[in-house]
Amino acid sequence: MKKHLILLGFLASIFAACTETKPPVADKGNATDVFTKVYSQEKLPTQTFTIDNSKDIVLTGKSGTQLTIAKNSFVDSKGNPVTSKVEIELKEAIHPQDIVLGNMTTTYNGQPLQTGGMIYLNARASDADLSLQAGKSIGVSIPTDSALADMSLFEGVQENGTIVWKNPVPIPEPKLKKTTSKRIRETNAILILGEVAPNGDTLFQHSEKTIAKANKIILEQGLQITRDSFLMVGGVRVDLEMKYPPRVQLTANAENAMRQKLNSGTIDEDSDVQKRVNYVFSAKLGWANIDRLHYDSRTQAVEFVTVVENKAEFASVYVALLTNSMYLPGQLKQDGTFTFSGGAAQQQFPVGAKATLIATAYKEGHPYFAMQQFTFAPVQTLSLNLQATTQEELTEELIARI
Repeated sequence: MKKHLILLGFLASIFAACTETKPPVADKGNATDVFTKVYSQEKLPTQTFTIDNSKDIVLTGKSGTQLTIAKNSFVDSKGNPVTSKVEIELKEAIHPQDIVLGNMTTTYNGQPLQTGGMIYLNARASDADLSLQAGKSIGVSIPTDSALADMSLFEGVQENGTIVWKNPVPIPEPKLKKTTSKRIRETNAILILGEVAPNGDTLFQHSEKTIAKANKIILEQGLQITRDSFLMVGGVRVDLEMKYPPRVQLTANAENAMRQKLNSGTIDEDSDVQKRVNYVFSAKLGWANIDRLHYDSRTQAVEFVTVVENKAEFASVYVALLTNSMYLPGQLKQDGTFTFSGGAAQQQFPVGAKATLIATAYKEGHPYFAMQQFTFAPVQTLSLNLQATTQEELTEELIARI
């Protein structure tokens, strides 16, 4: 009898252990919610235009993209010309917040790209997607304040929920569009006269003739740049920087000459002509990106470490790096930090340039977000701590800070 009691007690203890309430498993989210609920092309507003396919037309988007569509450009799935009204869909990713919210990263075969703007085009009629007629294309003009040379048109292909840029085709040099202005806008471009090594040795210096020609171009155009750029002067590349302290300052004579030109009577304020740069190219339907491989004369190998302090609280953390011309995705390293090398042995960034580091995760029904603005240095470590937020607050912070 005693043995039976012992056996019953043993079985009861096993049953109690099996039915004991286990603590709930913490929800750490997953690896996909960030790219469906926070950042995706669907976050970019779609602009819709209704057109007559039998007429030529020019359309302008909210961010200034201009579309020139020739008559009878669109055909249905059977190749027949469309006779009904056509709906044109346009998405623009030109401003930094749009690039981030759309997760429009700028890389090509692992190499960083400098973007001049990204757009998406689609055409529909009677609830069906249309195609461009053979031999037809859409003329596109994207405004920019920075004239970058050597740009190409990249085709965007959807792969694993993101846009991959492929098949670059060179486009013509940017064209200048004249617009009248009542006031003179002083140029914000600083001419780099040369480069000095850390030990003080002069690496190179442009000739006075090249500098004079470059200054003339800058002044006559009233050049306003939003990112570092360059001019080609007589086959010589002359780098430009925005008005933050450059590596090599203008000489006093060159600075005074620029000021005198701007303030002299040789430019009439009442008839001043402002010039706006437009990238002009022909596009197909789908995503298109105006880019070139990244170039900045300040670029060098750097030791750049990114740490997300509370990364362990999430199943996945997305880290990205935004500069005035690039948006790069981070890669998680074995040591738990993030890199932006794109598979290369070393990270390369323009020392002295400004950038923004962004980290995002998603769990328990809402996003977690952190952002830090900084200036690239040869050696630096940045730490972020993700905080709970809402999609609306996240979007507002991006618009306010970048």
